[in-house]
Amino acid sequence: MNNEILNSIVTSGIIFCASISCAYLYNIGRILKIIKKKHQKTWEQLGKPTFLFFNTPNYSLILMEYIGKQGYKNLGDNEINTINSRAQKIRIFFLPIYAIIIILLFTLIFNSN
Repeated sequence: MNNEILNSIVTSGIIFCASISCAYLYNIGRILKIIKKKHQKTWEQLGKPTFLFFNTPNYSLILMEYIGKQGYKNLGDNEINTINSRAQKIRIFFLPIYAIIIILLFTLIFNSN
């Protein structure tokens, strides 16, 4: 494949992946705001996380585990369930595309030498 075409594909893919990542982070941010507003005790148990600036890496892991293991379902909040369902669909859709872009990027790097 021509390096210029491959470069164009990789650049477009990176932009696409960045936009998908932003959509995912937006949904996670919305979940945090709802937990903070409606479920104060849970928010405090999670270490009072903020959207992008987690208190420590440990709290970041706690939060990602909470969301990943669907601990939020115990809250019985349909709004959180809906938003997280959307976020997980985005994540599942994003991961294979991201892997393809990484492979194409390495192909571009190694073909240029």
